[in-house]
Amino acid sequence: MKPATEPMPESSPNEENPPLRTGSAPGSKVRLAVAALAFIAWIGYLAFLAATASNPIVLSRPQLMAAEFDLLAHIEEADGRPKPRIEVKQVLWSHEASKAPSTGSEVEVANLPLIGKSQGWSGPGDYIVPLVRQNQTFVVPPIPPSPGFSSIKSEPRIYRATPEAIAQLYRFRQRN
Repeated sequence: MKPATEPMPESSPNEENPPLRTGSAPGSKVRLAVAALAFIAWIGYLAFLAATASNPIVLSRPQLMAAEFDLLAHIEEADGRPKPRIEVKQVLWSHEASKAPSTGSEVEVANLPLIGKSQGWSGPGDYIVPLVRQNQTFVVPPIPPSPGFSSIKSEPRIYRATPEAIAQLYRFRQRN
């Protein structure tokens, strides 16, 4: 055994001990460029999705289950809030067809002026309006409380009538 103070002999390159390469492997710069372009394309695609699919309308299924009627209605504005009188453009669904308001009629919705931007109001136009009849008037039902969220105030909601929202309503009603 050699003493620890003696220097180790330097090894020279041979078959058992090839020299270390310096520089990059062939094609590594090309692979890096391809990976960088793929990453940039992926980030661009995600940015596109975020810009085009932001703020989707999601209908509340518990609210729809509580509703007796789903109307496509035209709502006008008064003082930044919806007017209580709506024009029924179409009855999209009814629990009892004989009790549903007729297409083309005007209906008074008692709690509609209380609905603000956080409950779906975004100015005059066409909306999906779930309704229940209370005595001789109509009201938009609040979203029923969900288990674990009983402390959250339940508020009525209306939904802007977009093709996606109407399709979502039809899919929901077909299942139930």
